[in-house]
Amino acid sequence: MVTPELKEYIRGELAKGRVREDIEKSLLVNGWSPVDCSDAFKAVTVVQSFVGGPVKRRNFSWLWKTILTLLILGVICFTVWYFFRAPIIDLWNSYMGTEKIVSTEETIPQNIIVDVPYQSKDCGTTAKPDLKVPSTYENNEVLNCLSNSLATCDNSRGVFKHSHLPDIFEIIKDGEKCNFKISYGPDTLVTDPDTKEKLSGKYISCPVSVVSIFSQDTTSNTFSFVPPSLTGGAKYVAEIYSYGIGIVFTENNFNQSKIENKGCSGSYIKYVIDRYLSTKPTS
Repeated sequence: MVTPELKEYIRGELAKGRVREDIEKSLLVNGWSPVDCSDAFKAVTVVQSFVGGPVKRRNFSWLWKTILTLLILGVICFTVWYFFRAPIIDLWNSYMGTEKIVSTEETIPQNIIVDVPYQSKDCGTTAKPDLKVPSTYENNEVLNCLSNSLATCDNSRGVFKHSHLPDIFEIIKDGEKCNFKISYGPDTLVTDPDTKEKLSGKYISCPVSVVSIFSQDTTSNTFSFVPPSLTGGAKYVAEIYSYGIGIVFTENNFNQSKIENKGCSGSYIKYVIDRYLSTKPTS
């Protein structure tokens, strides 16, 4: 249906110098039918025949030619100056009889800062290691790769597949410190069983130096926290992972301040403590 707004739009575009083909394309893209477009142009053309004929398109070719010519001249001048500025300066000095003009680029060193993107070695994907089951970490290529990175604290990452625990394990060098980070990936489908909150992005990060493991004396039926397997290897990585997802909380009695005082941080800390307190029986 031809509306006054459609005819007014066509008049305005013709007045700007646009041709019919361009205007029709724009109208068709925006949902107008070919029949409506044809009828509208007929109506506008009839009116223009009474008021002075169709609007003539202005010719701006001279303007574009001028701009293009200036751009080409600019590129030529820049190229000549870039490659031949030294002889040009010497020629100018000899012609003018003045003191030598010294290029600031020759005397002032440029302090160029190169932004090096964060790079992390991808060690691959494996099942979650379990310290109680040596077969889950012994001779494991992913854990061995992470262990080799730990030796020099090279940025690296691996994925430990699990149904509900954080699955991304990272080694991150932070200045003089070597940290580990355990987190849920951004595309995880894991949610809180009660609140249904998505856990994507929640993480815990601690210095590797604070890691300890759980040790139980079967004779006296007591337990303590002792240093991990500092000799390295896949078991060491498994111990760090176990510390980050559980031991750090029991070692510090689920006290957030104590955990953070060890240099740990991350939203996973508060989440675990809140879950623990919500399920802890009240006395």
